[in-house]
Amino acid sequence: MKVIQLIRSIPFLSTLIIIMLLCFSNQGENSKLKILIWNTPSLPIGTYLAISSGTGFIFSYVFTTYLAKVNQPK
Repeated sequence: MKVIQLIRSIPFLSTLIIIMLLCFSNQGENSKLKILIWNTPSLPIGTYLAISSGTGFIFSYVFTTYLAKVNQPK
C-alpha cells in the first residue's frame, strides 16, 4: 500500500522539486511584468514563479475540496 502512495505522489514531488530548483536558481535576475497598463514591481523570476505556483495550488485545492464535498453520495 505504501508503494502505491509513493507512486501516486511522484508527479507532485517531481513538479515541486523542479519549481523549487527554478525558484532558487533564478533569484538574481530581476524582471518586471507589464499587464495592460499596470507594471509589476521588479522582482526575481523565482519569486514570481513561487507566487504563481502557490496561488495555483491554493485555488486548485479549494476547488477540488469543494467538488469532493458537493459530489459525495448522501
